[in-house]
Amino acid sequence: MKKYKMVISDFDGTLFRSDYTVSEKSKEIIKRFVDEGGIFVVSTGRSPQAIMPIVREFGLKGVVSCFNGAMIVDVQTGKPVFERSHTVQDTIEICKIAEELGIYAIVLDREQYYAKEPNRYLDYYKKATFIEAVLSHKPLSEFVQEKSIESVKVNCIVEKEQRERLFLEIDARTKGRYYITSGSKHLVEISPKGFNKGTTVSFLSEYYKVPLENIIAVGDSLNDLPMLETAGLGLAVKNAETALQNSVQVYPYTNDEDAVAKIIEEYALEEI
Repeated sequence: MKKYKMVISDFDGTLFRSDYTVSEKSKEIIKRFVDEGGIFVVSTGRSPQAIMPIVREFGLKGVVSCFNGAMIVDVQTGKPVFERSHTVQDTIEICKIAEELGIYAIVLDREQYYAKEPNRYLDYYKKATFIEAVLSHKPLSEFVQEKSIESVKVNCIVEKEQRERLFLEIDARTKGRYYITSGSKHLVEISPKGFNKGTTVSFLSEYYKVPLENIIAVGDSLNDLPMLETAGLGLAVKNAETALQNSVQVYPYTNDEDAVAKIIEEYALEEI
């Protein structure tokens, strides 16, 4: 009998391929794993609206973790089983910092996301998520205050050469009061402190009564590091960011080579 009973996978850059699809092989292997009694969970920085149609399309049930662990949602009902959010004032503060630094920001709440105006950064985000933004046509800090928006996450979309500097600058300005991470080379993500993909692994371990040592986690970005360190076996795909590869074990296949499916086959499927 295989040791690993649960597989928790990041989505973008891990399960999701460069052509914005999940391969048929991955769907087939995940289905077989679940049919054998395994538990497969997607853990993503995306909102429920940007991930639920995809996981439902290939038949997943149970829960999906969104917003880097700040919200866990039942796939069938769409209702949260766990959630945390920024206050309105916290959201305003983060937006003001982004505005002062000249950063293009996107504010995400439980239902939708907001941006000031269309530009190439928003085009990039829409292409990945397939969802239209609500446009404020004014500074987001003002819009958030007027609408009393309690965000779950604020995304700052940046040039990859600027990411590290802006990451440190935002952290310094907020004095460590938020969880700041990154799900891609163009993102700085600001979430409620104390909740990340690692806390998601611990929550799912208790929720499904599966010991941590029987859980595999797979990812490619900095926001995946907490879950790879928390799970019994944490693996970075071959296309993972260098910083992640330097911190955890690397699996020798990329997202475009069905890395997640291969990991399930090797570590979690019963022998035929």
